[in-house]
Amino acid sequence: MKKDTRTLGQKIADKVSEIGASWGFVLGFCATLGAWILVNTLHLGIEHFDEYPFIFLNLILSCLAAIQAPIIMMSQKRQNAIDREILQRSVRLDEYIRRELNRLSQFIRSEAEAGEESGETTAVRTSPPQSRGVKRTHPRRMRKVSKKRDK
Repeated sequence: MKKDTRTLGQKIADKVSEIGASWGFVLGFCATLGAWILVNTLHLGIEHFDEYPFIFLNLILSCLAAIQAPIIMMSQKRQNAIDREILQRSVRLDEYIRRELNRLSQFIRSEAEAGEESGETTAVRTSPPQSRGVKRTHPRRMRKVSKKRDK
């Protein structure tokens, strides 16, 4: 397993992003807002600590948005850096594979040319090899066989 090399700030940003971008958070937040509004509007025998325009609630929501948005953006920035590194590795691997294929292609061409110069003939297979023990028949022959069986 890979060792976690994230800093404390990166771990916190990832955790806040993970929690803040979940259905559990959204549903819990809606329930909390609903309870806040009900407690402060209905006459339940409880003192209303935040009357109708809900100024204190607006303050709390503004502070939450002001803190949560940059933290989520930090997490996204870090994820973009990870994705960029993965893409760079993939590009390097593609370049390596392309070089190796070119090298193998040149080797095969040089071997074929060397064989032609020495007068040797090389068999080049243009179709995949047949499986052992399975005899392949021509489609016309298969039709003839099936017609004979029907008679």
